[in-house]
Amino acid sequence: DADENSASLVSRMAISDDQRLLLIGLSDGTIKCINVLYQTSDNQTSIQFTKRWRTSKIRDGYTPIFQFSALEFVHGNDRQHQFIVVTEELSNPSPSSVMLMDAASDSPTNLLPPAGIIDSDDMYITCATTATNQQSDDGTLTLLFGTNVGKLGLASISSTSETAEVQFIHHPLLDEVDDDGVWKITHLNWFDSQSIAMGLTRVIIDPDCQDEDDEDDPNEHQANFLIGTQLDPSSWEWTELGDVVPFFSVPKGGRHVFHTSTLSCNTSTLLLVGSNVGSDVAILAKQNGAWDIIDVEEGNQMSCPTDEDDEFLFLMGLGVVMLPIPGMKRWHPFPTLASTDGSLTGFVPCHEILGEQFFSRVLDGVA
Repeated sequence: DADENSASLVSRMAISDDQRLLLIGLSDGTIKCINVLYQTSDNQTSIQFTKRWRTSKIRDGYTPIFQFSALEFVHGNDRQHQFIVVTEELSNPSPSSVMLMDAASDSPTNLLPPAGIIDSDDMYITCATTATNQQSDDGTLTLLFGTNVGKLGLASISSTSETAEVQFIHHPLLDEVDDDGVWKITHLNWFDSQSIAMGLTRVIIDPDCQDEDDEDDPNEHQANFLIGTQLDPSSWEWTELGDVVPFFSVPKGGRHVFHTSTLSCNTSTLLLVGSNVGSDVAILAKQNGAWDIIDVEEGNQMSCPTDEDDEFLFLMGLGVVMLPIPGMKRWHPFPTLASTDGSLTGFVPCHEILGEQFFSRVLDGVA
């Protein structure tokens, strides 16, 4: 698609629950919406670039560089084409912008309350996600959001209200007060009705170790990954897992961000975890009531490939594709890793005793 945005880099993508609409967030702040089930006059399926929206304006001939901290469709039939977007301008650091938009609208506007979600000069939203199964009798949207000061909140948003009802959730790192600074929430995944994955980072500045010629940031970047399980409406149980996977030095101006995706099996839901400055992907499982990292046999781990010079590639994205098994009425999940060279690498999960059937799923009507 050769246009004025052709030089922009893809920052994030999302697809609607009905598999119809694909969103692409570009580094200039533009969001493209593609209708992947568009029917042509001869009843053939084609791909059509349907809409394009800009989340910011070009200022004085200068196009800012954006990172999409969140871009995802709201789950649930009553809001299936609405999506939440959180953008952060990297070229001019400022508080993130949070919007709720409707991809079915030709001229989408921000559907969040005029007063916003939080009113603070020092705290702003850095990432957000919605419940896996968003259901409400009155159309209220429940939004989980993280902030730059480590606070985690739930916002109940009604289409008729001028404000959002916000409830903050306590987690262990809020109690960690020291001279190293506060944790910033950079990743959220509400991966089932009662469990959320949360990634946090902080940077410890070393004033005595600043080399302008070094491409890597000399400061210490720390990462921490937590899984929270809701026990009741006001109580959460947390598992703190540290950085989960090793990561390389963070480039100057960059930051560590987790990537996650779910992998279903016959007994539970597993969680895949990687990072944008690492190559490996870990598998987390809940065992004996607690989340932990599964030990995978050497040589069978999921990781990005190396390039032609045998240099490590970094993880750009992580997802699980469900595909039918030929000749069988079963679907099988295939974890897929996107790497910094633009390649996609697929893996076939297999249980050491039960084999592939531990992950495959029977679906009627699939040949």
